[in-house]
Amino acid sequence: MKQIEQAYEGYKVINGLNKRFKEELGLPVLDVMILNEVAKHNDWVVKTDIDDKLGVLRSTSAKSIKQMRKNKQILKDRHIDNENIALLSMNNEMRENAKELFKKADAIYEDFMNPPKQEVSDEKQNDGQPNDVQKEHNKHQNQNSQEHNHKKHQK
Repeated sequence: MKQIEQAYEGYKVINGLNKRFKEELGLPVLDVMILNEVAKHNDWVVKTDIDDKLGVLRSTSAKSIKQMRKNKQILKDRHIDNENIALLSMNNEMRENAKELFKKADAIYEDFMNPPKQEVSDEKQNDGQPNDVQKEHNKHQNQNSQEHNHKKHQK
């Protein structure tokens, strides 16, 4: 169960990050990861290879890819010799837009994992209650502290 608990902590972090990505980028983490995988290739890449690398169901990525095609973030085609094989790529404009998106995603990740310290005056403005950033930071810090204490007691 200890390993499952540790894995679950990672799941909670991804869920929190997913919420921030949706709020600030308009995309979930999965879509950003799919775009990242496609952007790594200068040519077409097989969709199922990306599914396997990201560990997602084909139907899950299909929904994301359909929306990204509508948003003109990704191109999709079929293999000429085997129509069952879906291929993904980006044109130059899509790659440039993706690069900007990745910069924003990196900044959101850094802020999420290392939130800025809030001044005490912010807390006082909320009738002594921590604001949302402080709550998220405190939650993350408590999780790290619990993991550290748990590992310490295991020895």
